[in-house]
Amino acid sequence: MPEPFKNAFNESLVIELSEHLAKHSKHFQKTLFLEHALNNLEKLELKQRSTQITQALAESLNIGVEDALQLLTDILHPEENSELTSDTITEQGVRGWIIMPLADYVANIAIESNFNQGMRCLAEMTKRFSAEFAVRHFIVSDQALAFSHLNKFALDQSEHVRRLASEGCRPRLPWGIRLHELVNDPSPIFKVLASLVKDDSEYVRRSVANNLNDIAKDHPEEVIAFCSSIKDNTDRNTERLIKHACRTLIKDGHEGALALFGFNKFEGEINNFAIDKQHVEEGEKLELQVELNATNGSSQKVVLDYVLYYKKANGQLNPKVFKWKELTLKPSEKVLLSKQHHFKSVTTRKHYAGEHRIALQVNGGEVASKSFILGLNT
Repeated sequence: MPEPFKNAFNESLVIELSEHLAKHSKHFQKTLFLEHALNNLEKLELKQRSTQITQALAESLNIGVEDALQLLTDILHPEENSELTSDTITEQGVRGWIIMPLADYVANIAIESNFNQGMRCLAEMTKRFSAEFAVRHFIVSDQALAFSHLNKFALDQSEHVRRLASEGCRPRLPWGIRLHELVNDPSPIFKVLASLVKDDSEYVRRSVANNLNDIAKDHPEEVIAFCSSIKDNTDRNTERLIKHACRTLIKDGHEGALALFGFNKFEGEINNFAIDKQHVEEGEKLELQVELNATNGSSQKVVLDYVLYYKKANGQLNPKVFKWKELTLKPSEKVLLSKQHHFKSVTTRKHYAGEHRIALQVNGGEVASKSFILGLNT
């Protein structure tokens, strides 16, 4: 059985951190820190554990802000270009998950009096474990000053710092605090992303795409305009970035996003859309089949998806789009396609018995649908 995720913070890790802090500062109260940081640690969830470690550090490190920031920089592991989440503390220094509560501590103490030094400290920390959550507090406190740093981070030699420039200002970053000002007006973000769209690192480019996908949920036209300005048919990396950035818009059938990739209104016939059963039990598979018949005089690109309208607890139907296939149809070409959907039980979705609907979506538009009954084997 895999180790619980919350055990990224454990007693051994906290003790190792305390040893590094004690080695570098005579003002660090190690006994007090361990007493507070380890209090009922095993009963807490991951974020609660991180917060408790941050609070314990505040209670046991009674030095000035500038000295505290320097101390946290001094205890870091020598910089390495490695997989951040696989690293942990060694005798050489601190890295890995334990950076999360340390970065939060930086945000707590530096924003009011040592903003610039705090941002530089996060830039060093993010080379050992991403500081994408802590930097958001700086953005909320002083967006203009924070972005003056993020624009410099976007040009940094380290791919981890460059990624922080993008990931840290995602308006809707999962687990992170919502950046409401950037949700409303994402314009400061585009300058940061413009510096990173051609980055050598896939790790960085994927963050840029995820940031754009966040923005697209509130400002689709601005994302389409940005993607149009950077589109380069000769650069496969940029094409992949744009496609990943527009993935939600493409699923939603946004005409501008589809047009970026040559998916125009389908010219043809949709025949024989069928499902193989009218009643399916949880754990079983439902097979879909359809025939596409092109009727225009030139080749056309087609993106085929299907939309499952799941029944919710209140009886209403909630749509979720699933990818099926992308293809190019030649003039007058006919293709027969099939797909299976598995109604397996997953923790992220609760199934409810009753009538559901499944619809076919071609180049963003629904063209046919079928109803069926989902049972729960009860």
